[in-house]
Amino acid sequence: MRRSTAAAVVAVALAAAGLGGAPAASAACENPFTPIDVVNCVVPVTGTYSFNVALSPVQIPGLPGTGSGTSSVAMDAANNRVCATTTWTGIDPATLVAIHQGAQGQPPNPVPLVALSGANPQSGASACTLVAPGEIGVIVKCPAQFNVVVQTRLHPDGAIRGQLGSTCSI
Repeated sequence: MRRSTAAAVVAVALAAAGLGGAPAASAACENPFTPIDVVNCVVPVTGTYSFNVALSPVQIPGLPGTGSGTSSVAMDAANNRVCATTTWTGIDPATLVAIHQGAQGQPPNPVPLVALSGANPQSGASACTLVAPGEIGVIVKCPAQFNVVVQTRLHPDGAIRGQLGSTCSI
């Protein structure tokens, strides 16, 4: 599974950088049993976080287009909840709005990390979803590696997208 692979890569990178050493904050930290448990222990976060993302076709390598949009993403680490309100214009109806792993200028990972759906695929979507423990920590610590992608039938890899941020602290 790509999500587990990404978490394992982050955990190995942290250990190689000397940032390993899980705190004894929970049973999972004392005896990790999945890559997400390791990441959650090594990259713990608390509180709420928000990202305001500008969406454009320019962020998708090789895709000409004129669409645009915005996405307001809110993350609640205590409840492992991600919510987003995303709007767009100038593209065909959306089939999926999701957060994918992928650096700016690189194709996004085809498997969405957080899938968000909505009631109006013509121009916008608002939704909340629960995520696995540790996923918010990885995103918050390295938003430059994650993006919001609006996918359509004509552009299944994304018609417009935007990075959650430009920094990475892990």
